[in-house]
Amino acid sequence: MKALKVMLLLILFVFLPSCSNDKRIIHELHQYQTNLEYKTYEKESERFSFRSRIVPLHEPNLNRITSWYGNHEVLILVNDGISSRLEKYNFYTGKRDVFYKSSDFIMQVQPNSNNTYVAIESKDISNNSILAILNAEGDMVLQKKIAVDFLELAWSPYAPSSLMVTSYYPSLQTTIEVMDLEQQEKQELHIEPYVQWFSKDQVAYFDWNNGASLQAPIKIYNIHSTTTQHLSQNAILFDSIPNYFMYMEFKEDVLNVKFVDSTTQNEVNSFDTPVLDSHAGYIWSPIFDWSSTSNLFFIFEAKQAGSLIDYNHGYQLIVYDVQAGKKQDVVSVDEITNLDCSPNGEWCLMGAQLENLVDINTGEIMKLVNEKS
Repeated sequence: MKALKVMLLLILFVFLPSCSNDKRIIHELHQYQTNLEYKTYEKESERFSFRSRIVPLHEPNLNRITSWYGNHEVLILVNDGISSRLEKYNFYTGKRDVFYKSSDFIMQVQPNSNNTYVAIESKDISNNSILAILNAEGDMVLQKKIAVDFLELAWSPYAPSSLMVTSYYPSLQTTIEVMDLEQQEKQELHIEPYVQWFSKDQVAYFDWNNGASLQAPIKIYNIHSTTTQHLSQNAILFDSIPNYFMYMEFKEDVLNVKFVDSTTQNEVNSFDTPVLDSHAGYIWSPIFDWSSTSNLFFIFEAKQAGSLIDYNHGYQLIVYDVQAGKKQDVVSVDEITNLDCSPNGEWCLMGAQLENLVDINTGEIMKLVNEKS
């Protein structure tokens, strides 16, 4: 869902400046985890047989694939005009199981790091947000209605029962709350969005005190002591997985992508990627994702710097090993699409509906959704 985060920052830039105080603007490639279904095949013929086991999805009412739910199962959103239905789909077996059904329109789906909880935002007929949290069996753990324009949901990579909810109200006010489902506790954070987890006890946020800007300092906020630390002077985007924090800085015709150890706050590695000039007052940022258990960072790179309007040179999906500091090409594409990669880093979903499955080891692209559905 990193495309959603890129879009959110653009929304923040429009949504927040009108506030009166002007503060709200917004290891070498890691050994892939293996199990009985993800063993390494010694013969290419065996790998081909393995890939051919993938069962395409047939669903005429498919809205989109929303997210991974393990390494060989995804969550799919189906809208039939009457209700929204969230299903688990195993692309090895073709098995489908209804996970959640609602008469309201499902907007976003966010599983936590170990799939023990799934947070879902829906919209009712009055445009209220319905926040539902389900456990692994699909049983309702929490449900509440919130009169907001939209929510941002961020599960802690360190504490699977902790969910950070940022609420954006029609009044242009915002609130940030951390909920601990196991302890049944909640705490409001008195900082401004955009906010993401940094470590178990810390979150990172943009400090907009200097007024409206497309770049802003990143500060680290301790949710227990409420103390803050400075991390970076000017950044355009950031995100995290367990142990690592990433942020991007604009430098002339490149974006510098930096990776920080979340314990020491020391820089681990970095690389530059070409930037495309939007000519529209904002800094173009590429679509990216990373796998939560393998320290692999995936990004669509422009093949050269240039104008976003006239650019027609294609893009390269690359995988970057954060710990080893090594980059590897995966596949070349004509256009940037949505991107969501499996926890173990073996696969990525691409496309408007995340309908294409990419084998990261070979670069082969397979249709996960049957075009005749």
